[in-house]
Amino acid sequence: MSSMIKSGDPAEVAAIEKLWVSYGKTLTEGRFDDWLALWDKDGVQMPYDQGFNEGLAAIRRANQSDASLKVVMEVHAREISVLGATAYSWGNYGFTVTPPQGSPSHFDGKFLTILSKAGPGQWKIYRDCFNLTPAKT
Repeated sequence: MSSMIKSGDPAEVAAIEKLWVSYGKTLTEGRFDDWLALWDKDGVQMPYDQGFNEGLAAIRRANQSDASLKVVMEVHAREISVLGATAYSWGNYGFTVTPPQGSPSHFDGKFLTILSKAGPGQWKIYRDCFNLTPAKT
């Protein structure tokens, strides 16, 4: 895999890198409300094989049932570009999910996310589109 493409203010790029670490960490540690706090109040989540989740309340409702699952997740940005008060990032992610009475399953996917600046060094997920990478056969 090639090195990450970074453009824009280095401090803001670093803040977005930190956001992606927090994204994986909050899910892995089961801190659903902290994960939700990474989102803009007007955020839109576009998950694979589902409709849009528009706004923080809809994102909460759509993901609340998954909060009881044991998840281990990592996000790997391949590009972060800061364009003033907006930024975009794309890359891949991997996660292992274990239901309360079940066996772990591993998934890999890719994402493209638009972020909005919430303050100096603070970014929120504004638009998030992601899907799973098909299993190799």
